[in-house]
Amino acid sequence: MHKKISAALAGTGIVLATSGCGLLFGGGGGGGAAGGPLSDLNPVDLVAEAVNNTEQVDSYTATMEMSGSMSGTSLDMTSDIEYTASPEPTVKMESTTQGTTSTILMRGSEMVMQSDMPGAPPGGPEWLRMDLGQMGEQGGNAGAQDPLAEVEKLLAAQDVQEEGSADVNGTETTRYSGTYSTEEALQELDPEAQDAARQVYDQAGVSEVSFEVFVDGDGMPRRVTTDAGGTVTSTIDFTSFNEPVTVEWPSEDQIGDFDSMMDDMMGDMPTTGDVPSY
Repeated sequence: MHKKISAALAGTGIVLATSGCGLLFGGGGGGGAAGGPLSDLNPVDLVAEAVNNTEQVDSYTATMEMSGSMSGTSLDMTSDIEYTASPEPTVKMESTTQGTTSTILMRGSEMVMQSDMPGAPPGGPEWLRMDLGQMGEQGGNAGAQDPLAEVEKLLAAQDVQEEGSADVNGTETTRYSGTYSTEEALQELDPEAQDAARQVYDQAGVSEVSFEVFVDGDGMPRRVTTDAGGTVTSTIDFTSFNEPVTVEWPSEDQIGDFDSMMDDMMGDMPTTGDVPSY
């Protein structure tokens, strides 16, 4: 379940940032290191254990800040994120970029976005269904806007150092720093997501990502920061794990098709032949 959804969502964040948008989903509780006392683990294994613990959560809330630019396009974005595994794995992202706020819901390979975009015809559906695979190919993205997919890529880290303690939003944590190869990190993603993510890394000329991860006493990551070669940086704060989260999915009569709406909008635009000449 985790990998499939990670692949589907690997491209949504930069699409949001440039257009004005996998989660690792698990179940069965979380918190606490499953492999033994944290003090018995070296930094590389401890970070891997934090990834394993995060995969097991039933719910989480997080905030994300992304900044930087690519090909002259600003990628500055802030997001509030909620995830619940019940009744089925679903995530909600409320993001603001370039002064535009968007709400996106995702489950499985399905994504819907509020349809109040500029130029949308009045009286249309409240939500629009979008093709995640197509967005991933067109928008490309290294998955940095998916909190748990970003945690998963830490499995590629080989050089991790403990950097002392730090307070993260009132929680005492231990800070670890390291780097990972982008190519090795891609291997931690579902194969369906790798090509789109690789295109973004190649376009930016990024082959290595530096990171910091702040792990609490239960072995859960409370903050993950990344720096993709100075091109794009992100900070993800997990504000709760396994607390009640409810995400309501709209009914079918509230959802329209994005491609159909765009076709209608383009059909209403005058073509060169339609413009009278004088």
